[in-house]
Amino acid sequence: MRKALAVFLSTLTLVAMTAVPVAAAPPLGVSITALEQLPVTESGSFTATGPAVDAGLICANGTTTNGLVGPAHGTNPVRFQVNKTFHCDGSSYTFTLRLRVALDQNTGNTTANWKVISGTGPYSALKGHGTLIGTPIVLGESITDVYTGSMR
Repeated sequence: MRKALAVFLSTLTLVAMTAVPVAAAPPLGVSITALEQLPVTESGSFTATGPAVDAGLICANGTTTNGLVGPAHGTNPVRFQVNKTFHCDGSSYTFTLRLRVALDQNTGNTTANWKVISGTGPYSALKGHGTLIGTPIVLGESITDVYTGSMR
């Protein structure tokens, strides 16, 4: 009986030592540059770089579409929310970010916080967040948005 108990406890200890939970993968940095046509409901193109792209978490390029989420409010800066969907070249996979945007009406510059809210295919479990800085190319016609942050 003692021998059986000792074997059982040894086996239980071995199982407990090998059943250590695996930590979630650390977030990887990403930079996305998107060229956008205005108004905000138009589409654009993007290029992504960084460890998140190198690891295959997101694609390196494609197109974007925007969906206005809420009405604009405030006078300067004007604040609004946009869901931006990134469509990957060469596939039907997408990921969508929610942007909380502040637009300076004098300069046309924008700032925003972003968060991944959904994805399809291999991007369905994608998580991430960061910031955006937008600079007009031609005031009122086009803008370059630079997203920086991390994804996992």
